[in-house]
Amino acid sequence: MSALFRLEEAVVRYAGREILRVPELEIAEGAVLGLAGHNGSGKSTLLRLLALLERPAQGRLLVDGRPVAGREL
Repeated sequence: MSALFRLEEAVVRYAGREILRVPELEIAEGAVLGLAGHNGSGKSTLLRLLALLERPAQGRLLVDGRPVAGREL
């Protein structure tokens, strides 16, 4: 099964502060994913990235093998 979502060295910043760093993540089509963590650990930000509501300040986000950087969200 190929990756529907792939993050590579993705970083999200708010007001110049790094709030999320994802070295590498692949989510296959049809996969079930659970997120757990403390308050402020980046769960919602990760979901916003995958829903294309956020863009990484650095790194790449690919959806179905195609990069989304530079596209209007």
